[in-house]
Amino acid sequence: MQANLHLHHAKSVAKRFRTGISLHSHTCYSKETLGFVYRYAKDSGLLNWAIRRGERQFEARKGRKLDFAKAWWTPPVAPRDAWELEASQIREYGLDPIVSITDHDTITANLSLTEMPGFEDTAISLEWTVPYRGTFFHLGIHNLPKDRAAAWMQDLAACTANPLESTIGALLAELASLPGTLNIFNHPCWDEKNIGGSTHQNAVLDFIAAYGKWLHAVELNGLRPWKENRDVLALSRETGIPLISGGDRHGMEPNTVLNFTNAKSFSEFAAEVRDGHSEVALLPTYGHAFRLRILRDLQDILSDRPSHGMGWTRWEQRVFWENHLGEVQSLAQIFPEKTPIPVQVFVSAVAALRKPVFSGLVNHLWGQDDQVGLEPASVAMPVAAAEAARAA
Repeated sequence: MQANLHLHHAKSVAKRFRTGISLHSHTCYSKETLGFVYRYAKDSGLLNWAIRRGERQFEARKGRKLDFAKAWWTPPVAPRDAWELEASQIREYGLDPIVSITDHDTITANLSLTEMPGFEDTAISLEWTVPYRGTFFHLGIHNLPKDRAAAWMQDLAACTANPLESTIGALLAELASLPGTLNIFNHPCWDEKNIGGSTHQNAVLDFIAAYGKWLHAVELNGLRPWKENRDVLALSRETGIPLISGGDRHGMEPNTVLNFTNAKSFSEFAAEVRDGHSEVALLPTYGHAFRLRILRDLQDILSDRPSHGMGWTRWEQRVFWENHLGEVQSLAQIFPEKTPIPVQVFVSAVAALRKPVFSGLVNHLWGQDDQVGLEPASVAMPVAAAEAARAA
């Protein structure tokens, strides 16, 4: 048994399958930290200047520092729009779509979909935040049983708030005992908390040593650079845990990595993965420069959406901040007339950098760092070690 990664020619590979699986994408119900803005703005002098000036102005006016830990944004798509975005791309490959949306620590979007005609069988899934030894990991928990999904959500949220290692193990073991579910280690090689590469790596290996028998796959993430995903390939080989796709879509660009299968339902697909069968396909859009794709997401976040399913048509309505009194307001409420000049500069700079002349330059300067193609067109991922671990 083995998992296969198809690096090229997704269209021709798709002809061998019936179904395309979109795993790991987000809707307007996800609360996303603004910390990523800092990480990527530092590579652009203009963006970095706009953020720093805005911070200084805030401190001068309010007498305290702007705490971005209390600020967040929500993706620009409502649940049905998000589902259709992913399904439409899969249909372009001549496949039947199965879409598993995974908002951060909530199943609201999935439950709302199951109440709509034609969407009753939508997988109820989430991206579960698991604090662990000074850092945190994200696990994709897919296809919870509908009749107990709300109770499961309460248990998972309680563990996030009070993450005892014994509780983490008990929950993962019980989830793994449910037929049709998948427990996926999302972007395992991303040091999201920035604790240091070796410290993060040790935490990952400790986590897998403790809980790997209940993890069904590690994720090759569509929104992480190829250098990092190569480390995920190595992790899969070394641990024997199969590889799986996870697009991690936050904006308007559909997932850049999918699973192909001949399964007719998510439960059938989950059974295949549990048996070690996983066909992962990188789509051509994954080959675009990583920084350019981040810029695309930034502009999607900072653009108005006249047809937004929740009525949040202005981008300022989708960015929130909790003040020192615990009050939550959107940016549109804080600045009802117009946003401050540094914010306007930041938004304009993001839009400018996406223009063809600049996006071409970004691809030229940084595209080589993200190139896929150092491996054969298809890479076999052995799962014998995983089978041995599960038998132990």
